[in-house]
Amino acid sequence: MPQKPRLAVFGDSHYACVKRAVDQGLVDASTVELEFWGHAGRRFHHLSFVDGVITPTDDYTAERFAKFSTRNRRSLTVSEFDWVFFMGCRIPAFGLHAAIMQERRNGTHLTDGLTRRIIEDKLKSAPAFGFAIAAARLGTARIVVAPTPFPTGIEPFHLAERFPDIRDTTAAERAELQAITADVLGDAGLSLIWPPDDMFSDGLYNDPDYRVETHAETGDIAHKNAQYGARIFSLALEVVAGKTPATTLQRR
Repeated sequence: MPQKPRLAVFGDSHYACVKRAVDQGLVDASTVELEFWGHAGRRFHHLSFVDGVITPTDDYTAERFAKFSTRNRRSLTVSEFDWVFFMGCRIPAFGLHAAIMQERRNGTHLTDGLTRRIIEDKLKSAPAFGFAIAAARLGTARIVVAPTPFPTGIEPFHLAERFPDIRDTTAAERAELQAITADVLGDAGLSLIWPPDDMFSDGLYNDPDYRVETHAETGDIAHKNAQYGARIFSLALEVVAGKTPATTLQRR
């Protein structure tokens, strides 16, 4: 039998929705040899990328990542996989697109070139995005990226204050920003994984159906449930299976 593609899911706290989806059988991952490597909280900031390996910068962080790793790994060697899926990883999406849309609503004219430059510069400010680019350049594994999910439901006051008009964002405007983001990633050798349009509601907000079960008690509008993880991970698996071309996903 042909060997299954080796796929690593690497992420911050947002990788949990994907793991729950797999654990609950909401997505069929039997076509890949799957491994999870990630961690919630501030420990995610204590990582470096050296010689093709994502490595914690201190022993405590290494131990924490190993605890939550599928195979008790203290570090993640990219060359040991055919594919690496960056899930969340502090790679910006909402704040970036919301700021652009709010500027437009304020009457600021942003050309396509300037919009692309803003998106590119902001993405490159995220350390894990740099990891993804460096991993792709190795040529040993294909890299797919799902940025940090968009908020769900009614936003807290600080978002309404910063971005009062983004609920007016149209499907066409979402598609435009998505396409530019995909182009930026594609030029870096990365494939973008993005929520289908039916997963959005009220402009730039994800549908409340994807909130975590504890959102009423915790006010958590950032993290997503297993249903969200299943849909996003299914898209990544389609890329791995060749059903969606890598590096051209959702590009114009």
